[in-house]
Amino acid sequence: MLKLVIDQRPGEPDILRKVMHAVFEIRSLDGEALKAVNAPSTGWTHELLMAVAVQHEAITRCGADGDLGGQWVGSTEVLMLKLGKRQAGEN
Repeated sequence: MLKLVIDQRPGEPDILRKVMHAVFEIRSLDGEALKAVNAPSTGWTHELLMAVAVQHEAITRCGADGDLGGQWVGSTEVLMLKLGKRQAGEN
């Protein structure tokens, strides 16, 4: 499934603002367009984009990238790390 890197955390810039009304494209790792989804009238949010990624998970199983308004916003090849009480490298 696509992992999107557009969620905004405190102190980070809002990278969705400029492209929130752009077309969201799912592309193969070779750049072939697999799916294009128009933005909702209110514009994209991280949650809405993730819902589209989940809805189209089947077409991303061989690898895919997500583009929003021509800007790369995620991939099936992104490793998402969450550090909490356990630090990276601990078992």
